[in-house]
Amino acid sequence: MGQNDPYGQPQGGQPQYGQPQGAQQPVQPPQQYGQPQQPYGQPGYAGGGYPPAPPPRKSKLMRNILIGVALLVVVCGAGGFYIFQLGKGELDAIQKTIDSFMVAGRNDDAATAASYIAQSSKDAELVSDADIASLVARRDLFDGYQSIGTGTSFSVNSSTSNGTTAKVSGNVTYASAPNGTYDAELIKENDVWKLTFINIKRQ
Repeated sequence: MGQNDPYGQPQGGQPQYGQPQGAQQPVQPPQQYGQPQQPYGQPGYAGGGYPPAPPPRKSKLMRNILIGVALLVVVCGAGGFYIFQLGKGELDAIQKTIDSFMVAGRNDDAATAASYIAQSSKDAELVSDADIASLVARRDLFDGYQSIGTGTSFSVNSSTSNGTTAKVSGNVTYASAPNGTYDAELIKENDVWKLTFINIKRQ
């Protein structure tokens, strides 16, 4: 035994117990009793593999866009209503001026009719009181006058150098046929609509 290796040491290079030989895999220890297969509270997916990803949440951007569109509709609606009311108010005032001019003509009152003519037109000698008197003398244009309509055309322009102006056309209704039409231009002087031009035709 003098040449033998110490007790317990294998001879001839034999592998020790439990040492892997070549590509052998190490022995896995047995799973402890009661050790869960998956972390606590994470259920396994019946179809195998990982559970499906949760559906993506709706983007807040779309919600904000919808809110913005709704607000825009409300604002535009309110703005459109304001513009409509403003235009209707101007049209009513313009119609009142023309109607008053026609009533003065029906009454054969040239002086009152001339009061509805713009002072700027008189100062520029575009129309005179004599011109108005000659127009009122056309009894076929004023006798039997009842009302005017403004359904043909209507526009207001506030960007002119002379101030706020308007053009309007419509129908003239008389007590007896035939009825007529008119074209008129007006300007706002001291916040009151006055005529700068009027052409009355009776069919």
